[in-house]
Amino acid sequence: MYKEIFTLRKGFLKYMPFTGYANVWGLPSLVVPVGRDENDMPISVLLMSKNGTEELLFEVGELLDRKFGGYRRSGIGG
Repeated sequence: MYKEIFTLRKGFLKYMPFTGYANVWGLPSLVVPVGRDENDMPISVLLMSKNGTEELLFEVGELLDRKFGGYRRSGIGG
């Protein structure tokens, strides 16, 4: 899996197509867990906003966190 994720052709285009945008454009972003898959791994959403709206970004993140139960560590891997 590691090799597949970090190959440019397969990994970036399939698994990480949006995470780089916030970094490249210098936009504030926040990842919020919203659920679990069948293997108890977290499912998250990436929130991005324009510069100067960080407070709103954290408010939306807090609302989602409360709605979906917040972060819970996975039991996988020790």
